[in-house]
Amino acid sequence: MKNKGQFPDPDMQILWPTESLVVMKIIVEADISVEGSHFVWWRQVWWPKKIKGITVDATITSIAGEPDLEKGLQKAIDQKDSVGGIVECRVKGLPLGLGEPFFDSVESLLAHAAFAIPAVRGIEFGTGFKAADMFGVDHNDAIEDQEGKTLTNHAGGIVGGITNGNELVFRIAIKPTSSTPKEQYTLNWETGEKESFSVKGRHDLCIALRVPPVLEAITAFVLADLMLREQKVSRIFS
Repeated sequence: MKNKGQFPDPDMQILWPTESLVVMKIIVEADISVEGSHFVWWRQVWWPKKIKGITVDATITSIAGEPDLEKGLQKAIDQKDSVGGIVECRVKGLPLGLGEPFFDSVESLLAHAAFAIPAVRGIEFGTGFKAADMFGVDHNDAIEDQEGKTLTNHAGGIVGGITNGNELVFRIAIKPTSSTPKEQYTLNWETGEKESFSVKGRHDLCIALRVPPVLEAITAFVLADLMLREQKVSRIFS
């Protein structure tokens, strides 16, 4: 990469929010690598989102309940309506010990950030809600070595709010957008009567399609902050 390891010039012709500049400085100068499948356009250079040996990758796993995304989108087209979807995020290379057991558990911090994404209606880690149907002996992840690697990963890489060195896995549920040409009913505040209406114009069939790069970004922000807290990354930059 042409400018790898360099922070943006102070005379850049882009107005960046302060928070973005801070995170960018951590990501670039501290070489915290976040290698996802999505990229950020920065001064005519494609910069991969990196966090030092850690890869963050979000993908859509289903649309309208269909693992075949095209089939799920076709459902929306056939019904002339909008549909939701599930987006999964996987993080590899996380060190042991990030997070804490109570208010700032890794799940709490990621959920807090994830629910800032419009249309998010739920989040689950590891086996998530399927864990409710399992026996304890089946859900437990047997530890295999001193590094904390487990035979299974039902916990999704987090135990007691703290990363255990395994792959971090979580999913978010995205609702169907409310803008749909399908006829609906609502209340007319002036008349006090229910009226039918239909949203006209061009709208997304499924806004889950837009979510993966956003989910990768907020995950990177949270992990960068956790790395700083645990002094995995220097707080002093040249």
